Amino acid sequence: MPRGLVVLFTLLEALFVVGLGIFLPFIFGVVGWASLTGVNSTPVAIWQLAVQAWALGHGVPLHVSLGDSSSVLVNDMATFDLTLAPFAFALVTALLGRRAGRRLAGSDDATLVVGLLVFFMGSLALLALLSGQSSLVQLDVASGTVRVLAPFVVGLVIGWRPWEDDRSLRARIPGIPIAWRAVIDIAQRIAGATLAGLVVIASFGLLALLCVGFSTEIALYESLHTGILGGLVITFAQIAFIPVALVWTISWVAGPGFSLGTGAIVSPFVTTVGAVPAIPLLGAIAETNTIGEWVTAIPAILAFIAAARFAADLRSRGQFFNPGNIADLGRVAATAALAAVAIGLATVLVGSYATGSAGPGRFAQVGIDPIAVGLVLAGGVFAGSLAGLLLGKLVRDSKAMRGA
Repeated sequence: MPRGLVVLFTLLEALFVVGLGIFLPFIFGVVGWASLTGVNSTPVAIWQLAVQAWALGHGVPLHVSLGDSSSVLVNDMATFDLTLAPFAFALVTALLGRRAGRRLAGSDDATLVVGLLVFFMGSLALLALLSGQSSLVQLDVASGTVRVLAPFVVGLVIGWRPWEDDRSLRARIPGIPIAWRAVIDIAQRIAGATLAGLVVIASFGLLALLCVGFSTEIALYESLHTGILGGLVITFAQIAFIPVALVWTISWVAGPGFSLGTGAIVSPFVTTVGAVPAIPLLGAIAETNTIGEWVTAIPAILAFIAAARFAADLRSRGQFFNPGNIADLGRVAATAALAAVAIGLATVLVGSYATGSAGPGRFAQVGIDPIAVGLVLAGGVFAGSLAGLLLGKLVRDSKAMRGA
């Protein structure tokens, strides 16, 4: 393909990724303003709001300074930061990056296109963030561009998978020994299976809470007096926060729980909700814990099941696993430790999006403690994985002996 067309199509790809992310909040912003204010605001103001929502969804902090424009928030309360990210926007950007990367896999022009994509994405994100500045909301354009670019680059590399190319650097490095290659692979699979199980359990738990708290959620909708179109906008905004709610639910299952502001903590051990904003999604939060503290064992149980399932692979692929061999036991412990580190790092990374400031005053810190949740999950996964690998091996050996 001619280089000119390559550049053009790459620019269109980057424009599609940035444009789609801003288009959705812009459309709902138009609908919201039309229903709530009778289109009293300018298209520029709606565009700025859409860019700000898109930026916040990528973890870009918003510095809000209302000044004298608010009669409710005055003095120090009128200036605050918003950092709690509805990271559904970042997930969409990562998926679009992966989509672009998969089309590049094996292409001779892959390196050139990747470089152009990153350049155009960074440039368009920079221009978008500059256009999102307003008299009330300020964005850090430099760090914001990096934050918007990060999920796209991660998705792009995952889709592209340059390490599978015969010409890649990995092909020139001596191979990892088979035993340790199996350790790394099985550890990743245990961590992935455990995390997938936690997401499934959290999804069903969140769905159950939404059904149980349905009447409270409807009452909160009615208290807002937004009408049908305004309710649609609020619903869309809450959908963007569903990934945050899932992370909070996983944190609750793990034990540390989450905070809804100063003095409001929700966990299996203690629940103190207090007064919360009239956001319908928050109506799903139960004011008392009726399930029990046993749920904190779920991560370890999931890791145990996954490790027991993959224990046979350590013997067939890694060609080891003799309980009487110290070196083999060390590899088993290393497998459990790597699984724990993997899920801990993933929790800290994703959890950093699900915590931050949601407003002034007592809402200056809302969400989870990513490090605490990561450490708790890592500990549970290590214990469950170690027990599952050892027990899975012993059970299979006993079955083999009985069969003989």
